[in-house]
Order: sequence, then structure tokens, then C-alpha cells
Amino acid sequence: MQETMLLQQFGLSPSAAKVYLSLLELGQASADKIAKRAKTYKANVYDALDKLAEVGLSTYIYEGNKKRFIPTNPEKLPQILEDMKQEQLSKMETM
Repeated sequence: MQETMLLQQFGLSPSAAKVYLSLLELGQASADKIAKRAKTYKANVYDALDKLAEVGLSTYIYEGNKKRFIPTNPEKLPQILEDMKQEQLSKMETM
């Protein structure tokens, strides 16, 4: 629960945070496996993975014709958060 709240600082929904935590547990997985681990629908997983990729918390590779998702190392979370803050400050300065 605490991890989910921390991840919401990245602008993630509770569902996206749950997907990221499930992906961390799995290491590398298909959307099906992530959906089963996160106990949610595959459509929700795809939406969450798009958001995770947008903020730099996941990426993907193709193995054959299957897409496999990979979480960003959690040790990079502080740097990602700092980058997001700097980006917001830059946007505010140009207004």
C-alpha cells in the first residue's frame, strides 16, 4: 500500500502503480502475466504500461512476435522524480 502511494507521486493511478509493482515482481513479462499478477484486466494493463513508459518506469522488447515488458530499476526512481520536477519547473518558467 505504501509503495502504491509513493508511485502516485509520479502521476500514476493506483492501477498503474499496481501494474508496476507486479512487473517488478515478475521481472519481465507479457501483458497477460502482468494482468494475472495485478488481478486486473489486460486492457487496464496496456493503459498502465503506456503511462509507465511515458514516465520512464518501463520499457519493452519483442521476443519473436510477442511483446515483453520490463520494469525500470527502482533505484532510478529518485532520479526520474527529480527529472519530472525539473521539467515542470521549466514549463512554469516559460509561461
